[in-house]
Amino acid sequence: MEVTFYGTYDKGMFIEAMRLTEKQTTLRKVFRYLALGLAIFIIGGTLYAWLIEGMDQSYLPRLARNIITAAIIGYYYFNGIISRRLLLANLFGSTPERTMQGNASIEGIAIGPNEGKKLFKWEQFMSKGEQGKIFALMTVDGSVAVLHRDFFATESDWQRFKQMANQRVIEPK
Repeated sequence: MEVTFYGTYDKGMFIEAMRLTEKQTTLRKVFRYLALGLAIFIIGGTLYAWLIEGMDQSYLPRLARNIITAAIIGYYYFNGIISRRLLLANLFGSTPERTMQGNASIEGIAIGPNEGKKLFKWEQFMSKGEQGKIFALMTVDGSVAVLHRDFFATESDWQRFKQMANQRVIEPK
């Protein structure tokens, strides 16, 4: 049982696919926002002290230390945003659309043209997400496969693909 797909997706579909496959725990979200709040607090406190106490040579090391500390803590919050922007710039910098073609079978998903297909076994996928006509799969190394209903020739092909993916992609808890 093999299902063939072919189609193009744009930046908006890819962003939606990343959102669907990104499974952040509530604790991780809390830590990210706490890190942002702490970084803002450090920078705000440093600027307030600088304005109130004035600036002389003895405060320069403290100012530098606080800014470096805030930058390191803030990096924890902004790292995901920066890496997502870089990925989008690399993928969609030269063309506004990307092509997704291949086939899905019991072994996994083979993506690419016939002569250079790359097989992703079902075990390599760690996350899946579905919303409306978009189905997204993310591998352990962070590759995202964006599949739209229009990529499949018939509705039964689309349903078979979704059934295969839902049965074979086991998400960690």
